[in-house]
Amino acid sequence: PECSRRERECNNECLDRFFVCDEEPQCDDGSHEKGCVVVVVAVVVVVVVVVVVVVVDVVVVVVVVVVVVVVVVVVVVVVVVVVVVVVVVVIVVVVLGGVVLEIVL
Repeated sequence: PECSRRERECNNECLDRFFVCDEEPQCDDGSHEKGCVVVVVAVVVVVVVVVVVVVVDVVVVVVVVVVVVVVVVVVVVVVVVVVVVVVVVVIVVVVLGGVVLEIVL
């Protein structure tokens, strides 16, 4: 609203000379147009900064979640492999032990 009000004021000042304050300041001092441009630029900069911060935060969170999931999966796989190896070793020892006992007896 502030920006458009300044533009209207500038246009009204310039109309009698067939000037329009659109892209470049064409009033005597150009202050209204410059003020409008500064306000717009400031808003755009703030929006860009907020978007960048949000995107960076989301990326960091996603990376952390992925790392945690990978670590958990690796730990689970290692535990499962260890358990399987232990069970296989126990079975082999029991079977071999039984065979050896039978041979001895």
